[in-house]
Amino acid sequence: VISSVVGELESVIRENECGVCCTPESVPDLCAAIRSLYQDEDRRARMGRNARNVLRTRFSTETIFEHVTARLELLAAENRAAAAVLP
Repeated sequence: VISSVVGELESVIRENECGVCCTPESVPDLCAAIRSLYQDEDRRARMGRNARNVLRTRFSTETIFEHVTARLELLAAENRAAAAVLP
């Protein structure tokens, strides 16, 4: 993964060593990222394994479903609590 994003996705990439982040709109940074991965097969393979692991653990259908379900349950509970105090 070579990314020019910032924020949450950049954190995921850096923390899990599953890709290289470069400055948005910086052609020299992008070229350097491509070159560094092209020249290091072991690093590419390691980052590829890490990326697959992150995808399976953090972004699987089951994980997303669990997070969405938990959030919806929380919102429903808050709505019931708010409705209980209404006259």
